[in-house]
Amino acid sequence: MGKWFSSLRIATKLLFSVAVIMVLGIVILAISIVKEVSEDIVVNTKNTITQASKNYATTMKGLFDETIVLTRGVGSSLNKIYRENPQDVKINSVATIIENMLDNSHANYSFLYLVSRPEGVFDNRYFTQSGKFMMLYHSVDEKKDSTVLQQALDGILNMPIIHKVLEESKDGEQRAYVGQPTKLDFGSGEFLGLNIAYPIFDKDKKLLGIVGYTFDLVDVSSRLTDPKLNLYDGDLRILMNRSGVIAIHNNPDLILENIFNANSRPEAKKTLNAVLENKSAVFDDYVATTGDESYASVASFSTVNDTSHWSILVTAPKKEVLKPLYALQIHIAILSFVFLLIVMVVVWYCVRKIVGARLPIILSTLINFFRFLNHEKVEVKPIIIRANDELGAMGRAINENIQKAKSDIDQDSALVNEAFEVINHTCGGHATRRITLNGANPQLNTLKDSVNQLLDLLSSAIGNDLPELNRVFDSFVRLDFSTQVKDAQGRVEVVTNTLGQEIKKMLEASSNFAKDLAAQSEDLKTSMQRLT
Repeated sequence: MGKWFSSLRIATKLLFSVAVIMVLGIVILAISIVKEVSEDIVVNTKNTITQASKNYATTMKGLFDETIVLTRGVGSSLNKIYRENPQDVKINSVATIIENMLDNSHANYSFLYLVSRPEGVFDNRYFTQSGKFMMLYHSVDEKKDSTVLQQALDGILNMPIIHKVLEESKDGEQRAYVGQPTKLDFGSGEFLGLNIAYPIFDKDKKLLGIVGYTFDLVDVSSRLTDPKLNLYDGDLRILMNRSGVIAIHNNPDLILENIFNANSRPEAKKTLNAVLENKSAVFDDYVATTGDESYASVASFSTVNDTSHWSILVTAPKKEVLKPLYALQIHIAILSFVFLLIVMVVVWYCVRKIVGARLPIILSTLINFFRFLNHEKVEVKPIIIRANDELGAMGRAINENIQKAKSDIDQDSALVNEAFEVINHTCGGHATRRITLNGANPQLNTLKDSVNQLLDLLSSAIGNDLPELNRVFDSFVRLDFSTQVKDAQGRVEVVTNTLGQEIKKMLEASSNFAKDLAAQSEDLKTSMQRLT
C-alpha cells in the first residue's frame, strides 16, 4: 500500500487523501447522527408505548372497576333485601334493579341467578328450559337506552363464573368475582364475554344466588384495537389476565389463547414474565406473535380490592419504529454521496489547476535545466508565472536561478574560450597574451590566475617569441652567429643574444689571430728564404 501510494502523482495523492478523509469524516458524522437519532427514537418509542400502555391500562381498569363497584353495590343491596325481609321480596322490584344495572354500566348483560326457585313467579322468561331461575337483561344498543328481558338458556348456568362462585363463596363472604374471558352464547349468537359476579346470602349466610354483569369484549376490543389509534404500523395492543389468557388482541385468531403458548419464543420470556408477576416494565428485545422484533411495554393493573389482575401489552415493531431512521440513513447516504462528489470535483479542479497543471511544468523545466547543466544541448524556457502563491514563488526562484545559471555558464564559457585562445597562441610559440576575462566559478578564476602566472614565468624565463629564438638557434647551428633575437626580453633570449655576441667576438679574435699568424708565417717564410 505504501509503495503503491508513494508512486502516485502528487495531485492523485492529494485527491485520494482528501477523498479518504472526507469519506471517514462523513462516515463518522453519519454514524454519530444515526446513533443519536436512533437513541432518541428508541427513547421516544419506549416513552410512547409506555404511556400508551398506561393509558390503556387506566382505561380498562376504570371500566372494570366501575363495573365491579356497581356489581358490588347491587349485590350489597340485594344481600340486604334478602337478609332483612326474605319473605317480602318482590320479584318485580328485583327485576327493576337488575334491569337498571345496565344504565350506568359498560356491560351488555346483567343477570340474577337464584339457587332456589322463588315462589309466586310464573313468568317463563325468568326460567331456563329446565326450570332454573335466571333473570337475564340485555342492552340492545350502545347508548343503553333500551334493555330487554331475555329468557336464559340452560347453558348459561354452566358459565365458569357461576361454578366459581358456587364453589368458592362461603360463610357469607361478600366479594366480587371476576371470571376468565370466554366464549358465551345467551341465545343471540356467540360472543366473547367477561363475567363479573357477586354472591347473595341470607341472614344465615347461606348462598341464595348470584348477581352479575357480562361484558361483550368484542365491543371493548374495537376501542382498544381501533386502527385509528395505531402508534405504528403493525403495533399490537393486547389485554390478558395474569394467567396469560388473551382477552383482546389485534389478531382475532389468538383471542382466548394463552400468550405463553401463542408466543413461546425465548426473546418473549422476559416480557411475559412481567405479566405473570403483574409488573409494569418496558423491553427492547421482544419478539411479537407476528414474528416482528419489537419494543414492548407491559402495564399491569389490579382491579378494585384485588379481585383480578390484568396486563396491557403494547408492542412497536422495530422495522416500523426505525423506518424514519432507515430513511434518514438513505437520505444521509445520498446527500453524503452528492456532497462528496461535489467536493471531489471541486478539489480535483483546484488540484488540477493549482498543482496538477503547474507541477509538471516546474518538473519539466527543472529536468531541462539539469540537462543543460550537464551540458546537453537543450533549450531551457522560463516558467510562465500565473499566480503569486508558493508554486508561483517557486517558479520565480527557478526562473531567476535559470537566468543566473545561464549567465554564469556563459561567463565561464567565455573564460574557457579565451583560455583556449591564449593556450593556442602560446602553443604557437608566443607568450605575449594573457587570460583577461573573469568567470563566475571561483575555481576557474583560480585556474586562470595560475595559467597567467605560468605564462608570466615562461615569458620571463624563456621569452615571448619562441620561433624567433628557434631561428637564432638554427643560425647558430649553421655557425652563423651574426643574427640576434629581436626584442629579447626573456632570460633565454637575452643569454642567447649575449652568447652569440661573445661567440662572434671570439670568432673575430680568432680570425685576427689567424691573420696575424698568417702574416707572421709569411714573414717566417721570407726569413727562412733569406736564411737559406
